[in-house]
Amino acid sequence: MSYHALHAYRAGDAALAARGFQGALDLAEAEGLGDLLATAALNLGTARHQLGDWGAALRCYERGLRAAIAFAKERTEATLRFNLAKLHADIGLLERAELGLARLSAAARPGGAPLSGELALAALGLEAEIAAARGALGEAARLLERARAGHAARGRRREACEATIHAAEVALAARDGAAAEGRLAEAAALLEEVGAADLALRHATARAELALSLGDTGAALEQVQRGAGLVAGVSQLELHARHEEVAAEALRRRAAEALAERHRTAALECWERIASTLPPELAEVFWQSPRRAALRGGPARRSVDARMELVLKLLEINRRLSSTLDTQEVLRLAMDAAIELTGAERGFVILASPDGGARGKLEVAIARNLDRERVGKSQLKFSHGVARRVVERGEAVLTVDALSDERFRRSASVHGLRLRSIVCAPIRAHGAVLGAVYLDNRFQRGKFAEGDADLLGAFADQIAVALHNGRLMAELRDRTRALEEEQRRVAELMRSQADEIERLSHELERTRADARRDFPEIAGRSAAMRGVLALIERVSESDVTVTVTGESGTGKELVARAIHAGGPRREGPFVAVNCAALPEALLESELFGHVRGAFTGAVRDHGGLFLSARGGTLLLDELGEMPVAVQAKLLRALQERSIRPVGSDRSVPVADVRVVCATNRDLREEVARGRFREDLYYRVSVIEIRVPPLRDRPDDIPAIAQAILEKLAARQGRPAYRLSRGALRRLAAYGWPGNVRQLENVLARACVLAPGPEIGPADIELPAAAPAPRSRSRADHRKIEEDRIRAALEHARWNVSEVSRSLGIPRTTLYRKLSRYGLLRGA
Repeated sequence: MSYHALHAYRAGDAALAARGFQGALDLAEAEGLGDLLATAALNLGTARHQLGDWGAALRCYERGLRAAIAFAKERTEATLRFNLAKLHADIGLLERAELGLARLSAAARPGGAPLSGELALAALGLEAEIAAARGALGEAARLLERARAGHAARGRRREACEATIHAAEVALAARDGAAAEGRLAEAAALLEEVGAADLALRHATARAELALSLGDTGAALEQVQRGAGLVAGVSQLELHARHEEVAAEALRRRAAEALAERHRTAALECWERIASTLPPELAEVFWQSPRRAALRGGPARRSVDARMELVLKLLEINRRLSSTLDTQEVLRLAMDAAIELTGAERGFVILASPDGGARGKLEVAIARNLDRERVGKSQLKFSHGVARRVVERGEAVLTVDALSDERFRRSASVHGLRLRSIVCAPIRAHGAVLGAVYLDNRFQRGKFAEGDADLLGAFADQIAVALHNGRLMAELRDRTRALEEEQRRVAELMRSQADEIERLSHELERTRADARRDFPEIAGRSAAMRGVLALIERVSESDVTVTVTGESGTGKELVARAIHAGGPRREGPFVAVNCAALPEALLESELFGHVRGAFTGAVRDHGGLFLSARGGTLLLDELGEMPVAVQAKLLRALQERSIRPVGSDRSVPVADVRVVCATNRDLREEVARGRFREDLYYRVSVIEIRVPPLRDRPDDIPAIAQAILEKLAARQGRPAYRLSRGALRRLAAYGWPGNVRQLENVLARACVLAPGPEIGPADIELPAAAPAPRSRSRADHRKIEEDRIRAALEHARWNVSEVSRSLGIPRTTLYRKLSRYGLLRGA
């Protein structure tokens, strides 16, 4: 379903794609496929966005973003954040769009999920769109060139074609007809390969705009007719609106006012349909776009003279200036806009020194030329006399020919620079003059009109507000940095105090460790077992899958029960199954259940152990013995948190089950031999707890033996036997190949044969062929100790304090051992 919808979307049929994506979203909700909900919402939102249903698109993106964050789908989250930023830019919320792009950039830093190449290129296109909306057309063109080249290098022809058309539109806005013609020619070649109707319509509209800019209304109408043939196959209201706007302008220039008004009305209807889907507060922002606002004003708006158009443009630029608090960004935007408004050759933002008094030093904060480039040092010369006059008097100055103006007859800078046209307006804030906006033309007289001084004065007042805000923001940043530095100093002091407290409380913590780790079913507190108990305590409260390994008889099931008893599901059931005791067919039925009639003898439905363990823990004992066919179904159950009973065609969710596995086999070796699935191994071995054999912890034998004797006595209803010193020495000297299970059998036999309440050495019968404990050299003991400390360090992420507590080794002793074995972090 999603595949066909995606194919329709790439072909330009957004309506068909939306129907397909809606079906995919409904299916994801009906089946409870939460992890697929984000992708389905993303696809539907994208189609709704293209169709002009921006309100529905906004809801889909926000819903998908919540799902992507909840299910940790990082790449889907990044795409949703980009689409949301694109929608904000389309509405006119440029600040929100820039914030969305900033969050995408933050995700690509070290420690975050990097952006895909396609998404990074799409982000360049959106940056270009925002830059163009702010009037930075040169920056927009450079960004689009990078995006186009990137798409072309990856063979993504549709995206390359779209970026090329966008670049042509930016060139048209910059009145660069040659560049627009070249880009449209490149796009035409790409369109023959892509064949997308929406891009073809956008291309025809841009062609018509280019023809209008060249004064060729006939060619413009031809392109309008070409676009009209494409409109029926394109479901994107935004493209329809732009096409109707260009058609209206072409007909107006042909004096076909009635037809022009009809197309203008059609364009307005398209925009109104989009606005009607938005919440009221967003619809208000939507209509503030200059192009849409002008269209909404009706035919009378187009009869406004050029001066009024400059005023409207000034108001839009003022809105852009108020959207940033970065001082240099404010100055750059201000200067470029001032030059564009007046047609000046050069422009300067001049600031007066705040402590220089009335005759203070004048400093050039920024200098630009008509090509939106910085002015070099060789051209960084202006009339200080004119600028100082404006700063001191607080009045604007305009001259159409400075060389013949009596006011500047004695100005050495005017005559030395041979300046012709000059306009300069003061920048005021809170009753003081901060500086001036200075524009000139060194070669043409009469470049500026009488009203330019007033326009520039109003513009300078807005610059003053933005500069004042920028300075306040800079002060705030300085204070914030000072506060953060103080916070870091306090935090460092607190860390040193915490280390001291930890050092002083270390011994107390060790004495309370056994009480805190209350695992009464597990006897023995040797150093090796304290590490196991510490690990049990850490994993009990989490929900990760744990695999308990160790030789037969070491008590792996007791460890699993301890994990269950220490976790949040302690009130739920604990269900255990021996995977080696059941044949393949029966094991599958026992684990996943079956429906009536699934096989011979299935006379009723059987829920299976996964369902029986809901709300509790399921122990898969002897996991290494599980048949490979059942391993595949177990992997699916663990990944999707759902099972499918034998004979059923429906899945049953089992999310509320914790799975603990146990095995006496080396699963890595089983994977290497092809007897155990590698993907299942990585799924079940998130945390691995190795229970040491009894021969490696002889210190635990007295406690384990006493616990066994008490259990046997309780079972028989009589007082517990005691072990003599000789009996304990004999038990400790034995190798115990069968581990705790063998010890329990030996003691049960001794309880029967002992004549009195005490068990002596003679009452203990050990197998004659039992292997004697292997004597170890000092090097062997050191190697075992080094491996145990290394494993504890890696598990605790090199937290020495935690390793000291878990192994029961004093901190100073542990540091000596770390130095002896060369266990230094990074070594």
